[in-house]
Amino acid sequence: MYEVYSFFKSVEKVLFGIYDFFLARCLVRVMKRNLEVFEKLGKEWGVSFKENIEKIRTMREVDKLVTARLNGFETTDNYYRKTSLGKRLMKIKVPSLLFSALDDPVIISEFLPYEDVAANENLILATHPCGGHLAFFTGLSPKQWYQIPIFDYFDALNSL
Repeated sequence: MYEVYSFFKSVEKVLFGIYDFFLARCLVRVMKRNLEVFEKLGKEWGVSFKENIEKIRTMREVDKLVTARLNGFETTDNYYRKTSLGKRLMKIKVPSLLFSALDDPVIISEFLPYEDVAANENLILATHPCGGHLAFFTGLSPKQWYQIPIFDYFDALNSL
């Protein structure tokens, strides 16, 4: 993920927020199955998971209650700022391939870092019209194909 804020803008747009709600509620189910563990963490953080878990409706709320704190961040905004690639793409010194589908419902194409990639000679952003989010299936008996362009990329690097 390039920018965490962009991710949330994407997720909130997909199906009018249904995708965001679905992801959050899936994580809530996991938290409920492990409520004992989360309650122990909550005591350290001064938060009752039992009281707050049913209020969660979005991924931002999951991050506010759990993810930011679990990773040592005091606020969700600080967590997003520190974990986003942002301008760190400019610091990449080794050849790197970024691979994304233009129909990805989570990382939508308008948030891809086209300008940052263009400004760093070590980066290549490869996009494909379809592939969804981490799928890239093809054929009647679907097989994932994302490995093909990745191996082609490494072959090209080796031939330099």
